[in-house]
Amino acid sequence: MSGGYTGSSNGFHGNGLMKPPNTVLMPLDNVISGSRGGSMNSLQLQQQSRKDNPSGAPSPYITTELPLPPPTDNSIERQDSLYGSECADPPLGGALPTNVDPSCLAWGKVGHAGGRLCIPDSGVSLLVPEGAIAKGTTEEIFVAVSRDDRDRPRLSSNETALSPVVLTGPYGLHFAKPVILSLVHCAQIQPSHWKVSVATNDAQPDKPSRWIRQTLGEETINSTVYCQLDEKSCFLMVDQLCSRYAMLGTSHQQPASKLLRLAAFAAPPRGNADYNIRVYCIDDTRDGFECVLDVEHRLGGLLLDHPRSLPFTDNAGPLCLQIEDIFTGWRSKLTSHYQEIPFTHVWTGSQCTLHAAFTLEHVNTAVNILSCRIHVYQQTRSSDKQTILVATNLREPGDGVIQPHIREPGSSCNNGLTAPSNSETVVFRLPSHVKHKLSLWLDPPNMNGNDWRMLARQLHVDRYINYFATKSSPTEHILDLWEARNRDDGSVPQLIHILDAMGRHEARAYLQDELSQWEAVC
Repeated sequence: MSGGYTGSSNGFHGNGLMKPPNTVLMPLDNVISGSRGGSMNSLQLQQQSRKDNPSGAPSPYITTELPLPPPTDNSIERQDSLYGSECADPPLGGALPTNVDPSCLAWGKVGHAGGRLCIPDSGVSLLVPEGAIAKGTTEEIFVAVSRDDRDRPRLSSNETALSPVVLTGPYGLHFAKPVILSLVHCAQIQPSHWKVSVATNDAQPDKPSRWIRQTLGEETINSTVYCQLDEKSCFLMVDQLCSRYAMLGTSHQQPASKLLRLAAFAAPPRGNADYNIRVYCIDDTRDGFECVLDVEHRLGGLLLDHPRSLPFTDNAGPLCLQIEDIFTGWRSKLTSHYQEIPFTHVWTGSQCTLHAAFTLEHVNTAVNILSCRIHVYQQTRSSDKQTILVATNLREPGDGVIQPHIREPGSSCNNGLTAPSNSETVVFRLPSHVKHKLSLWLDPPNMNGNDWRMLARQLHVDRYINYFATKSSPTEHILDLWEARNRDDGSVPQLIHILDAMGRHEARAYLQDELSQWEAVC
């Protein structure tokens, strides 16, 4: 294969315990399960070469097959929970879609105390607040990221995907209060540029898709999903689970931009064989990159340089890739050092491993060094150009290779309700009795206006004032959303500062005293 444009289809935390592949964090009375496995059959490759003249017509695509290693065992690994409970068998008695990769799945039994399901290294989690499930009842709940192109919504000519497709279940499960689904998106947030929609699918698993779009800012009191859109994440508040969720966007008043992640991989050089460099151009989400890492792991590929982020703008032309400064002793097997990926393949495409390939021929076997530069830019936005540096030594194949960062969790306090030092081990930063106390102070409206409405404004969630006003305790629901949005160590001190700035000194003093007690325990 000579290269060219190519289009193709952890765990919970406890002291002294091994880290399984996915996470469910919840209070004491719940079972924690983990799973890993999955398989992949092949990558569908399409090749495209191009003349040096950027305006020249590209040559026809050539489709080939790049085989992957044999599939791994699809079985679910059994793990013990933090409290010694044995994990159950795979969940939900057939309610789980058959095409879910177990490495992209988190599930567990959740009761009245609530919990948090988290898929590591994906930015996807589901927070079930206390009281969302009736007392004396437990529900087996799952959240998964789909890497199956069949699960993606069909996009219109001007739409683009901004998040992975997330599956939840059991389908149709109703809650007594909203649960919060957290997703990472790749939009460059400029409100006047984007018209963002939440796409939901109410079809049961493995049934034909029926996607419904809810545009942000056009919600009514009867809407079934409300979305808090932050700079890098979005938080969906729902009372009932749909089978699939995704974030979509179109340009609004001006051309919108989203971020692509660029990453170059190659298998270790072997003797005098050609050197094939794959440059991935994917949505800049955590799961998108994890998907590429998984594919490259199966191919034996190594990351050649630190990934780059590149803005990609609506109707600003194709994505251009150019290789240059190829080290003496090597030459490109393409007729041109320049390639294009068509705009529509990036903006409205459905290929989660979209990439271009450059193949270098070893013409002087006495040379053991290989280096080059690959420039990537959008045709009419060359000022945003990103450059990938490739440098490797054939005698030391690992030389110049970048090791992808894998997030490792830390230890946690075992009660699941306090605030230890590692943010990813915390279920709820505010225990239920603290939320109740704050609600008693902030729910009643007062003449100074420093009630729950001011809290919503201070936390930048006031777009849904009317939604919160329909709840029996607006403060409680605002704090549930705050729990999902704030997972870092400084979130509680920041909330204390906000209460003080609101003039609610009694609430500030109470929460500060509670925080001191938590720190003493942990």
